[in-house]
Amino acid sequence: MKKQAMHYIVVMLCILAYLIMAYFLRNYASTGNQGGFLNLKEASVVRGILTQLQMLISVFLVLKKEKGTYVIAMLLNCFSLVSSLLFMIHYKSTDSLPGIISYLGVMGIISLMNFYKLKVAKQFKMLKENELQLEKMAFQDTLTDALNRNAFLKELDKSLKNHRKTGNKLAMIYLDVDDFKLINDVYGHYAGDLILETMVKRIKRVLRKEDRIGRLGGDEIGIFLVNITDSGKLSTYIREIQLVIQQPFEVDGKSLNQTVSIGVAVYPEVADSPDALLKRADDAMYQAKREGKNRISFFPSAKPIPAEEFENYSERKE
Repeated sequence: MKKQAMHYIVVMLCILAYLIMAYFLRNYASTGNQGGFLNLKEASVVRGILTQLQMLISVFLVLKKEKGTYVIAMLLNCFSLVSSLLFMIHYKSTDSLPGIISYLGVMGIISLMNFYKLKVAKQFKMLKENELQLEKMAFQDTLTDALNRNAFLKELDKSLKNHRKTGNKLAMIYLDVDDFKLINDVYGHYAGDLILETMVKRIKRVLRKEDRIGRLGGDEIGIFLVNITDSGKLSTYIREIQLVIQQPFEVDGKSLNQTVSIGVAVYPEVADSPDALLKRADDAMYQAKREGKNRISFFPSAKPIPAEEFENYSERKE
């Protein structure tokens, strides 16, 4: 608010200064005006100085970032131009002719300045948008808008450092789409991409604000859940993720049911570093794959749990 108020004050001062100069030019610095008290040489010098000052004010207004200053500068110069023309017609004097030429020149200059200012601003906006896009690409997966692998591991490392201070648990979930290659072969890569994109969107809806999801590569999705207080709550969170995945996926008017294999590793029980925790969850996921897919495996686990039995397992854990 202070910055905006200062902008208005500066603009108003510029307008006031410009108009005072215009008034002085009109009434005192013109030899054709009977009210003028300067001789010919003095009047010419003063007119030149005041006209240059008016031009500087116009340029200053145009160079300001705020909107509307170009219009103000043009209106001020139009006012001076009309005033000079009326003076020349009324007194039948050419005293104001240099001023008329100057005002026309200034209007042309500030119009060009404004044109290039807008062009530069547009280029700057495009560069800023490209920079944001590149920054997004550096941290996010372009297909799903989830974190990419590097960004996911950085977030995981940061969360583990916080959990070392609080002593809370963190659950790493490694999820792999079952028979993803078959989906691509039968329905095309478009279908596979759509399923991945939809799956991530659904999972995001059930995650808490502090949890994170990332695409680790291909059809592999990583999720970490923070501040896990007991195994019953962890099972509930996994069950919610499982339920949104089990909903049919619509692809070109066809309803497809898709299963996933899930591996889970918990900090600090099985690992205390991002890479180790991710590896444990990955191992658990491959164990679920080996046991027939569509299963949930906890590291270390004697036997992965079939997805359809996990609800009963969750109730037992609670």
